[in-house]
Amino acid sequence: MEDDNTFEMELDEPVGAVEEEGTVNEQNVPAGDANLAAVNENTQANTTQFTEPNFEHGSVPVPRRSVEDAPPARKQSVLRQNYRHLRTIRQSIYGKIKYGEHKVTGEKVAIKICSVALIARWRAAHEAAVAEGKPWNECRIEDPYAEAHVMQVLAEPGHTNVVKLHEVIDDSENLHIVMEFANGGDIFDILRAGVLTEDWSRHLFRQLVEAIRYCHSRGVVHGDVSPENCLVTNNATIKLADFGGSATHSPGGFGKERVVGKSFYMAPEILMLFDDPPTVTAYDGFAADVWSCGIIFFLMLTGGKVAPFAFPHISDRWFKLLAEEGVIAHLEVRGIKEQVSLPACHLLSQILVLEPTARLSPTQILEHEWFKLQGSSAANKTSGQ
Repeated sequence: MEDDNTFEMELDEPVGAVEEEGTVNEQNVPAGDANLAAVNENTQANTTQFTEPNFEHGSVPVPRRSVEDAPPARKQSVLRQNYRHLRTIRQSIYGKIKYGEHKVTGEKVAIKICSVALIARWRAAHEAAVAEGKPWNECRIEDPYAEAHVMQVLAEPGHTNVVKLHEVIDDSENLHIVMEFANGGDIFDILRAGVLTEDWSRHLFRQLVEAIRYCHSRGVVHGDVSPENCLVTNNATIKLADFGGSATHSPGGFGKERVVGKSFYMAPEILMLFDDPPTVTAYDGFAADVWSCGIIFFLMLTGGKVAPFAFPHISDRWFKLLAEEGVIAHLEVRGIKEQVSLPACHLLSQILVLEPTARLSPTQILEHEWFKLQGSSAANKTSGQ
């Protein structure tokens, strides 16, 4: 089985500003990730409920402001009625992502504008790939309607570490998802800067696991947990974002119809669906999210300088070592065990476990002794350094 890309190539490149309804100077566009958009409950206007068929888990309710019967000029002005300074800050496979500010509250937002025609085209291509038994990297799926649905589920009561939905506006041409915005970058930016200490990692990783625990408590599988989707505000608050690959948890597990995210962060059991013959028939979404958190934890503990492997499959020699010998042996062979405290090694070894049912749950992770440590002296003493 071949990977689609190396670890480095899996990571998104920074995207600059593109336009503002014409031309715009890049310096005028606020920095940050467009996946983090704005929400203010007081500005939610005249939404209704509708049902949009979904390929994965049946019909899903999404808060909707419909402008299907409006003339083109009216449709274009819907966003302008409530938001100003609309600027395109990123392109997506479904359309554009814009920055804006609410006219009344001044709240900063990011708006995903997704072409309904492109959504239908991608759904059809995905269904055909699964039906024809295509390789895993041709069966990946991202669905804006599913994203809108799970964000609505997560919006009540909401969580500090989960990006919040403001509203969804749709017409016959586009689906608009208005979300919370933050301009502090993401965890990958911090990893790339090489400034992480174990205490700093503890602060960030706790928030990430809290976000995953909240999603799971609401029955939501994120599906694409990665450093790029863990946005960081200017006050060092994590915001879990990009729910395009999310779904409602299925007790029976997911199959080939739900392959989401970057292969480097994927749980190995997802790729095992595509072995010949398959070594598993389904995977648990909650356990897969935990594995992805473990990969981010590994990168945090090693300062982002060492990746655990290139591809989470037995064909990769470093993954094979981790799967057969465990995390601690893997760290020893790589010569980095002494860089990590013993409690951190212990926690990591209980997350990156090949057997999904043996992985810690988010609650169990947060109860681990590592989270009770603070200060490098305490970490070093515990590790015997």
